[in-house]
Amino acid sequence: MYKNVLERYLQKYSLNGNVNSVVMDIKDKKANCRFKTQDNSMLGEVKLNKIELDDFKLGILDTAGLQKMLNIMDDNITIQVKKAGNKPYQLKINDNNVKATFALADLNIFEEPPTLKKIPKWSLEQTLTNKEIQLFVKSKNALSHVESFAVVNENNQPEIIIGWKRISSNTITIPLQNSDHSDLFSHVLFNADIVRDIFVANKESKTAKMFVSKDGLLKLSFEVDNFQSTYYVSACKGDD
Repeated sequence: MYKNVLERYLQKYSLNGNVNSVVMDIKDKKANCRFKTQDNSMLGEVKLNKIELDDFKLGILDTAGLQKMLNIMDDNITIQVKKAGNKPYQLKINDNNVKATFALADLNIFEEPPTLKKIPKWSLEQTLTNKEIQLFVKSKNALSHVESFAVVNENNQPEIIIGWKRISSNTITIPLQNSDHSDLFSHVLFNADIVRDIFVANKESKTAKMFVSKDGLLKLSFEVDNFQSTYYVSACKGDD
């Protein structure tokens, strides 16, 4: 197995440490996991359509620890799932130089991520280019103290405004071009840090689909190589 495939998968759900514990469901050489942040402000799902592991549900309690283990290994690794009966309890990960074991957790200790019961009507449907994705990341890093951003569509010219406030403040505006669908709305605020981390974890994607509801929900979806990633971010309170 190429180490990079597993590392990319872990990055897409862990989001720079925002999520550390998940159940990875592997079936028919495909991996799937659903996850949430601790405060339930973001829900997500990442699918990998090709992985060389047998069918198991793997309880990964310490993703950060697994990432550190993988970091010291060569590009080509082998992974074996150790089990007691039908219960996986350990990953054996080897390369040409080192052998590592990673303890798996009992599935009963994991909290099931909630399911969105109702998806609101989308007020804006937008295809983001990789350039716009990278602009968001760079802009958020430039305004490192800023915690939120607004999606605005007051004049049928949708924009992302990082650092948006009613009072005068430092802001960076990214105009959005060629919307697939847009309704007029004032603004909706979202957490800038988590969205930046989502974009960084999917930086190799040429495009992303963004859906915004004026009722307070953001959806971001990515497809690249064998990965499919979807994230729902709830609106945050700010300077309304």
